[in-house]
Amino acid sequence: SVVVYSYFWWMNREEYTGLPLYEVTGQVLRGGKPAAGIRIAFEPVSGGIDDPRPLVMANSDEDGHFRVMYTPSFPGAPAGEYRIGLMDENGRQVEQTEALTLTVKEDGENEFKINL
Repeated sequence: SVVVYSYFWWMNREEYTGLPLYEVTGQVLRGGKPAAGIRIAFEPVSGGIDDPRPLVMANSDEDGHFRVMYTPSFPGAPAGEYRIGLMDENGRQVEQTEALTLTVKEDGENEFKINL
């Protein structure tokens, strides 16, 4: 049974071989209070047609906190500048007073506050 489990784990494991990923976390606030249920889209500010970075997503929890997930198994995002899009729990775009861009850095913390 242990051998069978180990075999299935080995055959179904996900391996990541792409760009280095950096932990990205933060909090969404509305009027200074945590905003739950907000979907945050990190869209790469393109470095051209060869920019390999994909769109990455996060969802705010009941305390407004979020953690970016590259895939369901791999947290983080590649370094670079991202345009931020926000949607509510119903999928409607959240109005932003100005365009928001955030930069994921290779060194240092990537913890952001997003105020609605």
